[in-house]
Amino acid sequence: MKVNKTSSNKIKRNLIEVKEKLLRQISDMKKVAIMGVGNDLRGDDAAGLEVVRTLKLSSDFKNIIQIIDAGSVPENYSELIREFRATHLIIIDAAVMNGYPGEIRLIDEDQIGDVFISTHRLPLNLLSTFLKNSTGTKTIFIGIQPKSVGFGETITEEVSQSVKLVVALLKEVVEEIISSNSNKKQ
Repeated sequence: MKVNKTSSNKIKRNLIEVKEKLLRQISDMKKVAIMGVGNDLRGDDAAGLEVVRTLKLSSDFKNIIQIIDAGSVPENYSELIREFRATHLIIIDAAVMNGYPGEIRLIDEDQIGDVFISTHRLPLNLLSTFLKNSTGTKTIFIGIQPKSVGFGETITEEVSQSVKLVVALLKEVVEEIISSNSNKKQ
């Protein structure tokens, strides 16, 4: 199936806005955990998982970036995030935002309960609140609008394209922040 060219252009334009917001939100990052959430058996709900499985960062970053494939139990990784002492947590998940398939958005913490697919045992906003209260970790949510989350389905072409864009975005943003922080120290 081909991705609609209009949707593809909208996604790319929207990505510029997402990048600018993300750069502002993690500009003071010291350590970041990047967590993919979802269910491999439910089509596009695997978007967050595909992002972290595809994301390859230089081993130079291993002390400041932690990548977590959380499946449908992100709460099981709260202690790992606390031990890593992440200043920021970026969660990527499929999110029903009433957008077009593959649409990528940064979602405010107070809207999380309204948009994410509930294949997780614990709502993501509770995990975010717990980490903020116990460690001061700031959570940023990246949502990808699913097209289909039927049981036994595979990820759609629209969402697959968005996964690639989010991977590239995260690499670019993390590298920019690290480079900027390194320049400030010199």
